[in-house]
Amino acid sequence: MDEGFKQGLDGLFRRMSDNKLTKTISVTCLQFGDTGKGKMVDLFANWADIIARG
Repeated sequence: MDEGFKQGLDGLFRRMSDNKLTKTISVTCLQFGDTGKGKMVDLFANWADIIARG
């Protein structure tokens, strides 16, 4: 993934972590396949306490 995209996600998650109401993020996508969703989950894992894949 490109560095600008990663920096954007970092800023998004920093803002979300300040918001005590944000508890769950779900990655659901029909177009990227398992590989694309896995990459997104890997990025989200940097900020998550628990990751579950099914």
